[in-house]
Amino acid sequence: MAPTAVVVSEKESDVPVLHATVAGCVVSWQDRSIILSSIGAFVAFITYGASMASLGAAVPILASRYARELSNFSSAFALRGGGYLLGTIYSAVTLEGFYGIAWKPSPWYKQNMLFMLSAMTLLTGLVDLSLAASKSFELSLFLFFVHGFSFGGIDTIANVLIPHLWGNRTQPWMQALHMCFGLGALIGPALIGSLGLNTNLIVLACLSLVPLCMSISSKALEGNDLCCRSHDYLPGHSGASTAAHSDAPDGVAAESGLFTEESALPLDTATVAQSVEAPSHSKSSATANVALPLPFVFKALFTCFFFTYVGAEASFGSWVTTYVLQRGVTQDSDQAAFIAAYYWAALTAGRALAIVEAVYFPAYQMMAFQLTLTVLAGVLNNTILSTTLSNANAAAVVYGFALSSIFPLAMTVVSDYNYTMDASSTAAFIVGSCVGDGFLPWLCGTLMGSLGPSALPVITLIAVLICVAIYSFFVVSVKHKCFEPGEVKPH
Repeated sequence: MAPTAVVVSEKESDVPVLHATVAGCVVSWQDRSIILSSIGAFVAFITYGASMASLGAAVPILASRYARELSNFSSAFALRGGGYLLGTIYSAVTLEGFYGIAWKPSPWYKQNMLFMLSAMTLLTGLVDLSLAASKSFELSLFLFFVHGFSFGGIDTIANVLIPHLWGNRTQPWMQALHMCFGLGALIGPALIGSLGLNTNLIVLACLSLVPLCMSISSKALEGNDLCCRSHDYLPGHSGASTAAHSDAPDGVAAESGLFTEESALPLDTATVAQSVEAPSHSKSSATANVALPLPFVFKALFTCFFFTYVGAEASFGSWVTTYVLQRGVTQDSDQAAFIAAYYWAALTAGRALAIVEAVYFPAYQMMAFQLTLTVLAGVLNNTILSTTLSNANAAAVVYGFALSSIFPLAMTVVSDYNYTMDASSTAAFIVGSCVGDGFLPWLCGTLMGSLGPSALPVITLIAVLICVAIYSFFVVSVKHKCFEPGEVKPH
C-alpha cells in the first residue's frame, strides 16, 4: 500500500498545512536522543573551528620553529584546502553519492552519520597531537592536508545531520551549529596566546573524544541509531515514538504524539504526492506550499557564494595576525594572536545572536542585514585596521560580526523562496567552501609576500562585494524570472 501522508490541521479543520520551515525552537522529551546527537555535532564543530583557526594564529610560531619564511606557509593553506575538498567529496559520496559519481553508497553510512562525524573529529584530534610533536616542516604540511580532509568530513556530515535530525525545526539548530564553529575559532587563538601552541593542540585532541561519547550515549538511549528511522516521518521525531505506533494498520496514522506541537511536520514531497484522498481544497492548499527543488543555476550561484564567503572568512582569520605584525601595529606575537581571537569571538557572538533572531525574523531579512554590514566592515579593514592596536581590534570585531551568520543563513535562505535543499546541494556548497578555504588564503599569503600586507584587506573587501552581487542577482532572478505559478514570495 502506498504510504500515507499525515498533515497538521489548524483549529481541527481539514485544510492541511505544509511549510518548509517553522519559527521557534519547540522540543519535547521525545527529542532527548537527537539533542544528544546535536550536542555531539556541536562539540565536533567546536573542535573543527578551534583547529582551523589555530593554524592562522600559529603561523608566526611555526615559522620560527621550522626556521621558514612566513610566505612559505601559503602552501599549508593550499594543502589544507585540497584535503578539505577531498574530505567533502568522500563524505558526500558515502552518504548519498555525488555529481558524476555513479556509485550507490551503503545505507550504513547514512544510518550512522553521528558515528562518521565522531570518526572525523577523532582524526582531527589525532592530527592536532601529531602537529604538537612534529619537528619537520614537510611533515607539518602533510598534517595540514589530513587536517583539511577531516574538516571537510565534519563540515559535510554535520550540515546534513542537523537537518536530518530536526527537519522543519532546523533553522535555530543550524545557527547554533555554526555558532559552535565560531566558539571553537575563538578558543584556538586564545589558548595559543595564553597557554602556547602545544598546550592548545593537546586540549583540542582531548576535546575530540566528546562526539564519540555522545554517539555512544545517544545510541544507548534510543536503542538504535537515531539516523535509522522511517522515512515516512520527518527527522526530529524520535525512533521510540515511531516504534510505539508501528502496529497501526497500513494507511492509518496513529493519533497520539505524531506531528503535534512538540514534534514536526512531514516534508517528504513524494509522500505528500501519494497521500490518501482529501477534499479538493485541501489538496490544492498542500500543493501550493510544497517546496521545489533548487534549480541548477541557483546551485551554481550559491556554490560560488560559499567559495567567496568562506575564502574571505578564512583569509582574514588566517592572516590578520601576520598582517598586524608586518604593518607594525604591534610587535608582540601574543597580542597579534588575540586580534584573531577577537575576530572569532565577534563571529561567535553574532551566531549566538542569530539563534534568537531566527525565531523572529526570516532568513532573507537577516541575510540582507548581514551582507550590508560586511561592506561596512570591509571598508573599515581598508582604513583603520593598520593604524593602532585598538582600531585593529575594533575592525576585526566588526568584520567577524558581519560575517557571523551568513554561512548558516545561506544554507537555509532558499526555503524563504520556496525552494528545498538536498544532500547533493549541501555537498556542492561545501565543495565551494573548501575550495575557497584553500584558494583565497593561499592567494592572500602569496600576494602579501609579493605586494605587501595591504593585499589582505583589499582581497577581503573584493570578496564581500562579490558575495553581495551574487545574492542580489539570486533575489532579482527569483522575483522576476524564475517563479512558477503557485510559489510564494517572501513579503
